[in-house]
Parts: sequence; C-alpha cells; structure tokens
Amino acid sequence: MSVHPRDIRTTLQDALSEFVSKTNPDSLQDSETLRRIFESWREALLDINAASTTPQILAYLLNEEYEGQGDAIFTSSSLRGKDRFVVSQLLPIAKAYAFDLHFASAEDYEEGYPVVVPRNKSVDKLEGMDISATREDDEYSDDDSIVELEEMDRNFDVRRGFRICNESNLDGFPMDMTGLNLEKATEGEFTSLLINGDLVSREPVFEFGDIIELDNIREAFLIRRQKCLLISSSTPRKIGFRFPWNLEDYARKFFGTCTSSVSPESYEAVIGLVLQWLRKQSQNTSFGVNDVAVCVSKFALERNDVQLFLRLLEACDLRIITMLGVEELLAAYRTFTWEDIQSKFTQAVTSDRSTGCRAKLVFALADVSSELDDTAVMSWCKLQNNTFIENMGEVNDGDIEYLIKSLQLLDNPIESLATKLLPKLYELQLSDSKLWIALFTRLQDTPFFDQAALHPVITDSIRHIASNIEPFQLGGKDWYVGASRHRYSVQHILDIVGLSIKYQVSEAIGVLSQRLWERSRRQDPSTSAQYYGDLVLKFSETATKHPDVQENMQYFFGHAFQTLLENSSDVAECNTKLQTALQYQSNPVGFFIQCLTPSEDTSRSDPRSGIRLSESMIKFIRDLRQQTTVIEDTERLQTALHLFLTQTIDNFDPTPLARDVLQGIDLCLMLGVMEEIPRIFNKCLHGPRGDEPDYIEQGLVTIATSLPGVLSKHGLSLSSGDIGAQARFVGEVAKKYFKHCQCEQFLVPVFTGKAARVRLPDSQTSRVELRHKEQLRVHFEDRLTSANTGDWGVIWRTVHQKKTGKKKPSHTLQIDLPDTLNILIRWFVKAAKGQQIMSLLGDMERQRQVLGDDSEPVLRALYHVNGTGTSKRPVEDDSGAGDGPSKKARVA
Repeated sequence: MSVHPRDIRTTLQDALSEFVSKTNPDSLQDSETLRRIFESWREALLDINAASTTPQILAYLLNEEYEGQGDAIFTSSSLRGKDRFVVSQLLPIAKAYAFDLHFASAEDYEEGYPVVVPRNKSVDKLEGMDISATREDDEYSDDDSIVELEEMDRNFDVRRGFRICNESNLDGFPMDMTGLNLEKATEGEFTSLLINGDLVSREPVFEFGDIIELDNIREAFLIRRQKCLLISSSTPRKIGFRFPWNLEDYARKFFGTCTSSVSPESYEAVIGLVLQWLRKQSQNTSFGVNDVAVCVSKFALERNDVQLFLRLLEACDLRIITMLGVEELLAAYRTFTWEDIQSKFTQAVTSDRSTGCRAKLVFALADVSSELDDTAVMSWCKLQNNTFIENMGEVNDGDIEYLIKSLQLLDNPIESLATKLLPKLYELQLSDSKLWIALFTRLQDTPFFDQAALHPVITDSIRHIASNIEPFQLGGKDWYVGASRHRYSVQHILDIVGLSIKYQVSEAIGVLSQRLWERSRRQDPSTSAQYYGDLVLKFSETATKHPDVQENMQYFFGHAFQTLLENSSDVAECNTKLQTALQYQSNPVGFFIQCLTPSEDTSRSDPRSGIRLSESMIKFIRDLRQQTTVIEDTERLQTALHLFLTQTIDNFDPTPLARDVLQGIDLCLMLGVMEEIPRIFNKCLHGPRGDEPDYIEQGLVTIATSLPGVLSKHGLSLSSGDIGAQARFVGEVAKKYFKHCQCEQFLVPVFTGKAARVRLPDSQTSRVELRHKEQLRVHFEDRLTSANTGDWGVIWRTVHQKKTGKKKPSHTLQIDLPDTLNILIRWFVKAAKGQQIMSLLGDMERQRQVLGDDSEPVLRALYHVNGTGTSKRPVEDDSGAGDGPSKKARVA
C-alpha cells in the first residue's frame, strides 16, 4: 500500500519512532515499512502531478548529543546507540531508491545584541561567568570599558531564524547544500522539514558574532542546535550538494588526525574527494587551495605513499610547483625514488604556469643533487636548463632573476639572449613594457655579461619592440567596456620612449610613432583622438627634458596634431594640445594649412557640429595668428580662416538647429567675410525642408526673430541702413510664412459695425454643452443673442427639462461651433506672429521695399490695409491683452 505524498513525513516519523523504540539496537533487521515509504516517496517525486506536494528533503534529528567534540571530524563512526542503528538501517534502503544521506546541524536561533554593562558595575553580573565571554573595548579607558553579558538584550529587535548548516557526507567530508533557502522561513516551514520534533526543547547556546555594530557592540546569537541526518533525492535533484569553497580546515583535521582506525573505504573515499576538489580548484590561486595540497603531500610523505603523491600531482595539473612549492617537491625527491617521480617533475618544469617556479625548482634540484652526487638528476637538471627558454611561459618581474641565472648557465649567454630568450618574450609579452624595463636593467646590472656585446642586443630589441608593439591596450587608469568608449593605457608607450632615450636609440621613437599611426587608423576616430590627446603633453615633457630627441618626435607630433584636428569633438577643449603638437613642427603655419584641406574637418561624421567646430577652430587660428610674427604667415592664416569657413558652409546642414545658423552668421560678421552670409541664408531658405510649415515656424522664424540680436553685436540693424542680405532673408521668411503656414486661406474680415463673413473651407461643426446655474446660463443666452452669432455660423439653443417632483428643472445650453471659426481664431495668432516678423524690418515703407512685388498680398493679409494703403485696425492675438478685434469677435 503506497503512502500519499503529503503523508510521507508523518509516516516516516511514525515508522522510525516505532522502529527505534521496539528494536534491539544490537541486531540489524530489514524493515518492510521503511522500504514502502521510500518507494512511495520515489514514485511521488517522479510523478509530475505529485512532485509539487512531495518533500524534496527531510531531516532526522539525532538522539544523542554530539556537540563539543572539538576538532574531531563527525562521521558515521561517531554515531552512538540508536543513532548508529537508525543510520545503518536507512542507508541501504535510501541507496536502493536513489536517496542520499548527509550529516548537518539544524539550528533554531535568535539574532540580536547582548546586554552590556560598565565593567565597574558588573561584579555581581560576572560572578560565576566565564570571563572569556566578556570583552573589554581597547578604545576606551578602564572606567569606560564595557562587558558584554551572555544575555540577549530584548530592548533591541531580536530576529528569529532557522538554518541547516555544516553539511557533510557520512565520511565527514564537508559539502555545501544548494536549492534550500531558509532565510525567510517561518517556524512551521522549518518544522515541516524535521521528521522527529523540533528544537525548542534543546538547551540554547549563547555565541558572539564577529561583526562589530551598534556603538561598538558585537552581534549575539542564542542558538538551539542539533545534529541531524539529511535525506534528499539523488534524482531528480532540486536540493543538491557541492564542494565547499574552502577545504583548508578540514584538510588539516583529517590529514593531521587520520590513523589506522579509519576504515580503508572511508580513507579512500575522502582522499578521492579531496583530490577531486583540488582538481576543480586548480585555477584558483588562493593560499587556501595551496595549503590543502601541501596537507595531502605531507600525508603522502609521512606514509611513504608514492601513488598518493603522484595522484596529487595529477590533480594539481599545470600548477604543481605553484601549489606545492619548491620545498615540498624537494622533500618528495628525498623521500621517493627518482624513477617514480621523474615524469611528473618533468611535467612540472615544462608546464607550470609560473616560469619563475619552474626555474627555481630546477636550480634547487641541481644544488641538492650535486650535494648528493646524484648524477642522474644532475643531468636531468642540465637538460631542463638547456630547454628552459623554449618551454617557458609568461614572465613577471619576480622571474627575471631566474631568467638571468638560466642564461648564465648556457654556453653562449649573449647569443642565447639574442636568438632564444628575446624572441620567446616577443612571442609571449611583446607589449609588456614593465618586463622589458626590468629585464634590460637586470642585464645591465649583472657583471657576468659583456656590456659591450650586450648593448647592441638591447638596442636592436628596443627597435623591434617599437615597431611591433600594440599601442591600444585596455587596462589604463580609466577604461570602459560595453556601450561606453574605451580609454586605453598609454603608459607602455611612454615606457618604450624612456627605454629609447636611456639606451640612446632615439630613432626607435620615430619607429614607434609610425607604429602608433598605423594602428590608430584601425581605431574609431574619437578613440584615436583621445589616445593622442593623452600622449601629447607627456611627449612634450619628454622633449623638453631631452631636446636631442625632438627631431625624432616630430613625426609623432605631426600625426597627433592631424588626428586631434580631424576628430576632436571640441577643438576649443584641446586647444592647448593642438598648440603643443604644432610647436614642434619646423614650419608650424605651413604644416597647419597643409592639414586644413577640404577632405578633413568638413567631412565630419556629425554635420550639425560643423559651425560649432568652425567657431572653435577659428579661435585656434586667431590665437596662432597672434603668435606669428612673419607677415606672409599672417596672410596665409587669414586665407586659411576664409577657406575653412567656406568649406564648413559648403557641408553645413542648417535644418536641425537654428543656433548653428546664428553662430555661422556671427562668425562671418566677426571675420568680415560678408559674402558668405547670403550662402548661409540660401541654404536655410532653399534646403530640402525649406517649404515645410514646421521648419518655417520653428526654424526660419526663430532665426529671423533672433537675427537683430546677432547684428547688434556688430553695430548693424535690420530696420535701418542699406537693405542687405539679412533684411532680404527676413522678407523671404515672411513670404514663406504667409504662403505655407495657413495664412492665405483667409480673406480677413474688415471690422465695421457688423461682422462680415469670411471665405473658409467647409467643415463640420462641434457642439459645446453648458450646464450651469440659471443666472450664468441666462447671461450666455443674452450675449449670444446680442452678438448676431448667426453671421459667424454659430447655432445655439436651450434644451428645457420637465420638472420632476419638488426639484427645480435644470436646463442645458447647447452651442454648435463651426470648425471654420476655430481656424479663424488660430489665424489671429499666426497674423500676430507675421506682424512680429515684419516689424523687424522697420516702418511700412521699408517693409514694402524689402518685399518688393509681393508686398501687397502679404501686408493686406497681415495688417488688413484698406484700399488707400492705411491700416484700419490690427488683428490682435487671443492672449487676453487689449480689446481684441471687436466685441462680436470676442463673444464668438
């Protein structure tokens, strides 16, 4: 008979309780009841419909007390009495139905803060208490020191929690449980995991936490805990167990106390798990991992277990020397026969990730084998040193001394340096400037080497590095990935420049500059500009300190200037860098004009930035012109100014931003190149969007109304003086506004004593309903009646409601407004804007002169001039100012 999924816990509780109470612990017997329960549990977990109500894990609280065992590892051998019997009965049944058993600690705890008292008032409280449980705060004087009592302070919030921790397999190997989150579990949820009871009856233990909080007081825990047996499904597995991150403490305990009392099966199982853990952690460089490896090694050496030692080396993979250390491997050499360990030692010195560790082991073995007169190992060491360079990996600063020592042991050190070591380092770490600085310095400081023969090897190496280095390397002081722009490190470039100067190979700076230029062409233009910008001032400092290399740096400064000029988003921002780069050219003005070609700045990726960049560039040119004393150069710069502005206008798109147009006009006026202003205006008026109403209203009108402010800065005016390009531009804007912005749809009424009809397109009407108090409704009716609204196409009526009961009837005023009337009201606003544009040109006579033949329809529409040419009454806007066009128009 199967067990329902919801009853598995209670059924298992009853079975184990009866099983323990009625069975002799000394006699093992099969339990059909337990088998039936585990069989039902397995079936429920495999049933999709029942899986959600089936427990994934259950915990059996052990009956005996096992806390306080010190450093002893808790295993199945630690069990006593009924607990031993229960586990021995459950283990085969659980395995038969694919369930795993683990040990753990179940804890019901309270978290808060301890009661604290001043030390001088705590004598009574401390009586009978272990003084080690108290803590004197060193930051205070003796009078102000405090004592933390083993008592929870209920004046603060005390949080209750539940957890299952300290998991291990039955052999005591620690594990971390996954998939079970008890952080916010209630007491009921926690108790539902326990097969036999709860922890309330357990004696609480008071513990202090490590965290110092709340006025320098430690956290406190009141914990009720009990060892338990976890029963979880092997498959499907929602609750899992994995290797812990840290195994150091366990390794010290296990290998430090392991004796013959440990069964061979348990011993082999634990060893296998430790080696498996090490294999998974072989990429982890923490000292904790290395300590575990050393624990296993010492254990193998003590037992003279060469097979275990070889298995350990296999688990260390490519970090044998790094993890075990040279001293431990030397101890293994002294303990085991060379034939047994030679192959693994060869693997270590040819594949360990640390080049320094490889060399250190070879040198140490050479010394020890020489003392022992072990010719086989001495020959092996010599062979490894001869092939050391070709097998070596990446090198860091600490490995340099071993590279030098390895060279010294070779027959021809200088030749080996040039033909073996340096090419290998080019292959591995060519752009690692810190390595080259350390290596060359160490070679130069070693008396063993012939410095006369060494110097050309170093200089040739610097030339090679300069011509092949990768300039754009991530990892500078500030660098970003993802959507943000990268900022690359420039320090390695500066280091190579420093090496070139130190070893008097200044031509390498020119080679480096060429390499930098080639690689920058492959980068985003803004990235190249940022990179050169970071280098310019640093190179200038070097050139100032070492004038003899300025000629070699000229190539760099030329490319830096060209890159910054072409690609900087704001020339003004990098003005100093541009001037710095240009000063190192033999002919600064000529070089600058050469860079300022039609294919350069005017072809920028963002056409909207053209005018703004022109303004910045012109400021730069003007500054340069002020510094120039040669008249011919001054004239050439003036020509360059004109050329630059002309090119910018040719490529300028005026439609997106009116501000750029105004800046362009301002620049032309400032430079006195008046002939360029009509070109800007033509681009604005006759561009692809020149006749679009939105562009006219938001772009052209904005430019026109802002133009007087720009002109006034240069002593000019639209409303007086000769009619120039500026006034004609405003007139053209007025015409476009009249033609394209719904202005010529109307025959604007002439207001006499009566409202005249207007010619408007037919449209439907819209209804407005007003439900107000009677007094207000009557007021609207009177005004509508007196306004002759029928002339405007307005129809209104009052809908009367019948009286119901004692309540006074509520009447509704319905007003039907034609859309043509709404259009007319909007026209009043547009007409006011048109008047504003025309008023920029001055009086009516000047307006007619500017508009020419088109003046009459525009002026008649905007000002309602009569046949005599005089204005009867201007149209006013609906802003509420003034009396408006007429009383009838206002009412309408």
